Amino acid sequence: MKVIILNIFNTIGIALLSAATAVFLYLQFPAKPTSTAIHYNNWESGTVKHILPSFDHRQLLMKISLEEGLRLEPLLKIGTHHIKGSETGTDGKFWKFYTDSLLASKCYDLRILKNNGDPITDPWNITTFPHPDSNITSLKALLYTCAGGISESFFGQEVFLDMNARRALLLEGLIHNPDIVIANGDHVYWDQKTFEISLIKRLLLYRRNRQYGKLDLTKPMLHPSNYDKFTSIIDDQITELYGCLLREKSVYFLSDDHDLLENDEALEDIVSLPPKPYMLDAARTTQQLYYPEFLSNRNKPHDFPDHIPRKNGLSTSFGIIRYGSLAEFNLYDCKRYCTIDGPNVYVIPPKVERWLAERQGSNSNWVVQVPSSPFGYTAGKWAEWYPDVLDENGSLSIKLEKHLWQKEWWNQHQRILKTMYSSAHVPIIVQGDLHMASAGKIISSGELNFVNKPINIITTAPLGSGKLGFPSSVRNTGAKIPALLEVEEDLPPLEKNGFTIVQISKQNFKYQIYTWRPSDDLSKIIRLTPIYETIIMNSSIPKEEL
Repeated sequence: MKVIILNIFNTIGIALLSAATAVFLYLQFPAKPTSTAIHYNNWESGTVKHILPSFDHRQLLMKISLEEGLRLEPLLKIGTHHIKGSETGTDGKFWKFYTDSLLASKCYDLRILKNNGDPITDPWNITTFPHPDSNITSLKALLYTCAGGISESFFGQEVFLDMNARRALLLEGLIHNPDIVIANGDHVYWDQKTFEISLIKRLLLYRRNRQYGKLDLTKPMLHPSNYDKFTSIIDDQITELYGCLLREKSVYFLSDDHDLLENDEALEDIVSLPPKPYMLDAARTTQQLYYPEFLSNRNKPHDFPDHIPRKNGLSTSFGIIRYGSLAEFNLYDCKRYCTIDGPNVYVIPPKVERWLAERQGSNSNWVVQVPSSPFGYTAGKWAEWYPDVLDENGSLSIKLEKHLWQKEWWNQHQRILKTMYSSAHVPIIVQGDLHMASAGKIISSGELNFVNKPINIITTAPLGSGKLGFPSSVRNTGAKIPALLEVEEDLPPLEKNGFTIVQISKQNFKYQIYTWRPSDDLSKIIRLTPIYETIIMNSSIPKEEL
């Protein structure tokens, strides 16, 4: 008997020692793959690390970062004019350029210079948008979601997609030569409080803190105690992915929950929405340093809560893209202003909801809604439009109460869909967030019946999800149709990385969904073929004009 007990203790001891050794090695040697350098086909970036511009028919707002800080402001040569940079960081490495004096439908030569006129980069070109009232016949857009996350693995399983594969997918999308690029939410993954809810997530957080340093959430991200850590964290998610690859495109970065440095969670110990001060500061600082705010637009009021005072009408969370009279995209963050108590409960503020309703009456040929939270699908997450939650049998159900979920969220969802259905435009939603690709039509929602004019829903596919980032892994369920909805699925949810290409003419709205996953082999990213494509006809145009 003593021998048996001794053997049991020895076995347990060896198992504990092995586990401790594995954890030690795991923490001591973080599994962060090294990505290849970015090449620009005979274009030299000099000391510029990244360029992300947004422009329309008259404005340009560009964010850049440099390898080394400058004491004097750099210049952006645009055509024959020079625009002085404004520093957005604290070390001379981060700058922005803004002008509202451009001409519509004009090709401009751009180049970044030192303050003394010496060139930093080679020249490149952009072509401004047509005037909002002009008669334009075509537009092409590249859309994707969830591009963020540092390249890392957890005991051999990818948390986020390897950066080389992520960048290859982005380049494959750019081969289609889109006029605009829309990155829908979760450009950054660095959850703080909500990563402390499980042992595995705490281990990941501990490893990341050892690698980059721990952020002090009581101080701003621009504070000296956080600045270098914070910029290193974001560099490895945004700068490393994009570099200067999008310098010729007008880009639009819509934020979501993870950009606030948290997942949307409502637990006994933490409720992450409405956002806490450190969350708002992190999201605003990321945008301030790395990617453009939404430009001012005559069709978007300046009294939204996200409006930046004295900053040329720029805004952080609600944007509009107007491309001639052909198409209008309305973008809205569904997390930053979400409320859960008090007299007014909503996902988006009432002023924004009224604006979306007004824009459904736009005189453009197409109106497309781009929300950060998806319509027509649920994975049982807390801050969804829907009450569905995972039950003890591993199924999504509305029989259980979803902690702190708000009925008014659903009511607002219903009002938005009803407005889209009632307008003259074909209702189209292009969305992200759920780490999957899908296409379908909402036929009914609660008491609302859309059978005569279904709501088209397109989920673009994520750019950066690793195996552990897809819903079936992280939430133990794939994306499902909510219990209160009827959805006709043309492409059921597919957990693969990828992007969507949209091609718009007056007559039709064509979209193609491209997907890939590491099991498909990296070489197969080259010359991808769409896994799904369809054409939505414009029923609002009289037949004699078709």
